[in-house]
Amino acid sequence: MIILSGQTKGGVGKSLIAANLAVCLARAGRKVLLIDADRQKTSQKWHSMRVMNSIDPEIACASLYAEDAKAKEFREKIAALRQRFDDIIIDSGGHDSRELRATISIADVLIAPVGATVPDVWGLGDLDEIVGQFLPANPDLACHVVINRAPTLNIHNVVGQAREAIQEMENMQFSGVILTERPTYQAAYQEGKGAFDLDPKRPADQKAIDEISAVIKLVYEHVE
Repeated sequence: MIILSGQTKGGVGKSLIAANLAVCLARAGRKVLLIDADRQKTSQKWHSMRVMNSIDPEIACASLYAEDAKAKEFREKIAALRQRFDDIIIDSGGHDSRELRATISIADVLIAPVGATVPDVWGLGDLDEIVGQFLPANPDLACHVVINRAPTLNIHNVVGQAREAIQEMENMQFSGVILTERPTYQAAYQEGKGAFDLDPKRPADQKAIDEISAVIKLVYEHVE
């Protein structure tokens, strides 16, 4: 399965979601490859911390850029890697890129994180247009919008407005999944961990695990 954590806007949590997906799938016994397709190399840095801290399970990670080759060759490399891994998770850069477009054309699942405010959702329109361009060639692509970094204060009002704005999208739908602003996520990420590496006996960790579990369910709907 090819999973894209992608957006045309930076700072929305793509890398954090990609890492958490990789951790959960690897802990389920699946052979996972995390591809960092962003030249900022956030996922590579996270992976380096995971290796340095000797955190199990081990997760394979590699950088791959379409600028190094034609988009066609990028897709061919992904297709070849697909034969060696159960799941390939691609973390694309926060802009309209060749990597983003190439992956949309072949992915099974797109997880599109977006901020909880209406202006954040407005920026999602660019991605919605790109998805629309590739759906005829990849009609089985499952597109899930996930609200990330939602405030815990007045959450229902804020998220309700964002949900209404997402409904204006033509090619993507709100998944119903909401990740709140939790220091737990960033603390774990900086150590090379995901939520599923945390201690469920701690209430703060369990809340993070519960939220990430909702994202995982979106993916498991498409596990072969």
